[in-house]
Amino acid sequence: MGAHRLLLLILGLSPGCADSAARPPPLPCPDGSSCIGTNPTTIGGGTVQAPDGGTPTGGSLARYNLAGSVVVLNQVPPTGTVTRTGVTGWTIRAVDDLSATAMTGADGTFTLTGVLPTLADAGVPVIGVRAVPTSRASFGAYRELRAGGGSVTLETFGSERVLESVAGQGGAPSADLGHVVVQIAEAADPGVGVSSAVVSASTASTTFYDSDLIPGQLTPSIAGTGRRGFALVLNVPAGDDTNGSTVTLRFQVPGATPVPEAMTVRVFPNTLSWVTVRVAR
Repeated sequence: MGAHRLLLLILGLSPGCADSAARPPPLPCPDGSSCIGTNPTTIGGGTVQAPDGGTPTGGSLARYNLAGSVVVLNQVPPTGTVTRTGVTGWTIRAVDDLSATAMTGADGTFTLTGVLPTLADAGVPVIGVRAVPTSRASFGAYRELRAGGGSVTLETFGSERVLESVAGQGGAPSADLGHVVVQIAEAADPGVGVSSAVVSASTASTTFYDSDLIPGQLTPSIAGTGRRGFALVLNVPAGDDTNGSTVTLRFQVPGATPVPEAMTVRVFPNTLSWVTVRVAR
């Protein structure tokens, strides 16, 4: 799909990566599951949109209500002591159904009503959800999830917090560009991060990894991730604010198989797109 209407990711990943302009597989659930199930809040029906945003494919899809929350984390990368603060007044968008918007309440919660999904390559209905902040003091957040997969938590960081984590290694996040957070964990135990995972991007950018030596700092080390399995692909060309752009990421782990091994990620200016990779041994 083109840079103006590409689909992407959810709270975890699902297998079946695509190294092409086609829509990538949806992101995983927060717990790394496959998000299989039926959303009890589906309403009505609608035309099935083609993956490239062009001519409808025929048939119909239900519209979905989606509940969730937006929180700002105070640690990069997050640890077991991280604080999550809900944000108020942020705009929530279903990026491929522009009629579906909402605002976060005082505690950061929101509900999108009557969202028409689009279809991933595997024919799975997916919803791309973006949180847009009230100022550039924080980055927005983007995830893609399977329709009917449950609620979504959109996590992000303050821009100063990200700057503090990369400035020591010459990093400087731009609000005009996109950024991708990659969390790499063991398939057998999603709570355990994977060390020595390397992330390569198809477009101009710099990948920073968690540091075992300096807590709270990220480094562009060629050794890849530290024990938390955290990577930040910084300053990716992001297109315009409405349609965004895409970047293809490849994942390598010595002696193991990342799932997926590559994927195309949708990015937006001043926004963190979240990706989860599972490593099979």
